[in-house]
Amino acid sequence: KAYESVVAAKAPDPNTAGTWKNPFRERGLLEIARLQYDVGKAPEAFIKFEELAKTAENPEYRDEAYARAGLLAAEMGDPVKSNEYLSIALKSEADSPWKSLATVGLIFNHFTRGEYREVLAVYNASATDAPEDTRPKMLLIVGHSHRLTDNLKAALETYELVEKNYRDRPEGAEAGYR
Repeated sequence: KAYESVVAAKAPDPNTAGTWKNPFRERGLLEIARLQYDVGKAPEAFIKFEELAKTAENPEYRDEAYARAGLLAAEMGDPVKSNEYLSIALKSEADSPWKSLATVGLIFNHFTRGEYREVLAVYNASATDAPEDTRPKMLLIVGHSHRLTDNLKAALETYELVEKNYRDRPEGAEAGYR
């Protein structure tokens, strides 16, 4: 409720006479969306992230909003919107940590739909590292995509990388099996 009142507030814009601007609107909207997601209100959070993605002037907030909206769209079963928003997040000119999550999200989306060449294209085009908690699964998916496109040498190299670096995780065991 407090963030909602902050978002709704207006103040005179000192740069333009007769107009109103809320310097805390974007941050308040971001916090509302985060909190809604944290308490299990994904559809409501998605609406807020989507609104912020389209209206934010702050590139940091905009990048996070596009990435989170894309990830939530995938979670809610809308791969088209998910790919759209994650692709926009990847095109950000800023060096944003959200780019790596957008990359992982796109890789998962393409793999789920059987688009193995697209998985490899996103992975190869990405200059970011996946977050450590998702990296083993992402690499396993990349290995599977190599295998399913008949690039067995690259699949073997990727599986060996996962097995070597993530022995203590289920992905390491599966990579060893593959």
